[in-house]
Formats: sequence, C-alpha cells, structure tokens
Amino acid sequence: MQTLARVICLGASAGSSFERAWSLCRQHEECCILAVDLSVPMLELARYNIEIAGLIQRIQLAQV
Repeated sequence: MQTLARVICLGASAGSSFERAWSLCRQHEECCILAVDLSVPMLELARYNIEIAGLIQRIQLAQV
C-alpha cells in the first residue's frame, strides 16, 4: 500500500524550492503538490511549465 505524499511549495515560480517539489513529483507517483504564490504572472508561468512537464494532474496552484 502506497502512502500519498502531499507537499506545499511556497513561491510557485521557477525557483529552487519549486524545482525540488517538481523533482519529488517526478520521482514519486504518490506525491501531490500545492504550490502557492502572490504573483499571478508567476502562477501563469508555473502553470505553463507544469503543463509542459505533464504534471498538471498532480500539482495544484493557488494565489495567496
């Protein structure tokens, strides 16, 4: 039985914390990420990159 891993990433742009979260998501199928940012343009860039990476089903974005 696999355990679902949930990760919260503060700052959903192309920074190192987001890249580490992506890496976790790629390495572990059970990993889901909530990535948050203050900036709408950064969230749009993140969404674009997530779609290209094929991770849109496992990474949720939110503006806070």
